[in-house]
Amino acid sequence: MKTVSNLLLEEAIAVLQEGKNVSLYIRGNSMFPFLRDGKDILELCPPGDRALGRGDVVLFRYGGKLLLHRIIALRGEYFIMQGDGCWQNKEKAVRSDIFAILFAVRYPDGRIRHCQSFTWRFYSALWFHLRFIRRYVLAVLRRI
Repeated sequence: MKTVSNLLLEEAIAVLQEGKNVSLYIRGNSMFPFLRDGKDILELCPPGDRALGRGDVVLFRYGGKLLLHRIIALRGEYFIMQGDGCWQNKEKAVRSDIFAILFAVRYPDGRIRHCQSFTWRFYSALWFHLRFIRRYVLAVLRRI
């Protein structure tokens, strides 16, 4: 994910820590094809005490940067994350590094896709299981 104004994201985190939801445009391609750079609006909510699991898309701090990636595994106290548009890099974070959960995506045509819906979960799981050929699928999708 591209570095977005840290000031804006830090303000968004402050609002999330107050228990309020935040809407942001996506920047970067690390979550392509599910989220598109500069087009899709993210609806984020604070995680609270909610149990986080594989498939959830979260905003978290890693190496001093704020990233939005999908949880792909849980190892002890660590959440292992990877962007949908990435086929190699993985990050790990503890619960206290996670600031928000993606609960919906607003598309330019006005559609809203809820991230807990069957359709979103189905395609997310399918994409996860394509990880060994993801590199080639991404190459084709980026040319379309």
